[in-house]
Amino acid sequence: METLMPIKEINVNKRNYTLDALKFIFALFVILVHFPFQGEVGLICSNIGICGVILFFLISGYSSYNKDDIASKNILRRFKRNGITLLIVVAIYIVYTILEKLLYGGFNEFVQELADPWRFPRLILLCDLSFINGDPLWFMIALLWSYIILYFLHKYKVMKYAYYLLPVFILSRVFVECYVNTY
Repeated sequence: METLMPIKEINVNKRNYTLDALKFIFALFVILVHFPFQGEVGLICSNIGICGVILFFLISGYSSYNKDDIASKNILRRFKRNGITLLIVVAIYIVYTILEKLLYGGFNEFVQELADPWRFPRLILLCDLSFINGDPLWFMIALLWSYIILYFLHKYKVMKYAYYLLPVFILSRVFVECYVNTY
């Protein structure tokens, strides 16, 4: 009689380097969306980049969901790490924008835009970084909002109900996107 080999347990905490490699490749594709290539080549690069964005988000979401990593302290640690990164990058974008406006003109308009009382609520609530040409950074602000939502879902033990909220989140994202692109 043949003996059966025991099935190895899958270690979900082990890092998946294949997914990391795919995320790296798709991150390169994302760059294609943010550079304006001309003509047919530009159209092809843009479409590849859009696919890269979607696949990068899917892999990032999949690889960031680890039951052991959903603990409140880990969520707050991720929030802090990504928040600091965002602040550094926004500071770099602001310095770059100031230098650009000083060299090529438009500095007074930039200062007036900063004085707009709706500038910072739009930045925080709608991920609007257009005033510093930082539109690609919307993802970082959205990620911080995701951590806040995830933290409260975990804290109040309502993670299992989150699936029912997904349509609300999707519709709110569509609304925000429409608002930002309209105004």
